[in-house]
Amino acid sequence: MIERGHESEADTHTRGVLIGASAVLATVVVGMLALGWLMQEFRHLEVERAGPMSPFADVEPLPPAPRLQADPAVDLAAMHAREDRLLTTYGVAEDGAVRIPVERAMVLLAERGLPVRTAPVILPDTVRTESGFTVVLPPGALAPTAPPVLGASAEPYAPSPRIRRLLDTLDSLPRSSGAETLR
Repeated sequence: MIERGHESEADTHTRGVLIGASAVLATVVVGMLALGWLMQEFRHLEVERAGPMSPFADVEPLPPAPRLQADPAVDLAAMHAREDRLLTTYGVAEDGAVRIPVERAMVLLAERGLPVRTAPVILPDTVRTESGFTVVLPPGALAPTAPPVLGASAEPYAPSPRIRRLLDTLDSLPRSSGAETLR
């Protein structure tokens, strides 16, 4: 018995392997050539069956009736003319709103300025306690200490005494893990 790794030249069949690989390669090449010839024959057959090219082969066919847009360029120009008329004339819209030209609207806006909101927006107040709790209070819970002044600090309000007692109570409570925000 021969030990592994010490095979002799007679144990390997190099000639058989080369013959098998050559046979597979020859089969692939012959198959590719046959398919190429077959595809060429199908192309010739298709051209023969189709007959001569029509003189109208390059003409783009019209869509079936009804053709809703006979001349798109004229329709586009008409649409732009309608839009320009709407932007440059006075009129009343379908919903009853009055329309003025854009140039006049820009002059009026420059003279009068943008509209200003007269009523303040009331948002809930947020207070952060000394121990790190964030409390969202109902609107108006914070009493102003002084009227807000342009350029003043970001927090011009102080909590009312009732809210201050609530915040002090929250600060005295032991802090639980995971509860950072109290609402």
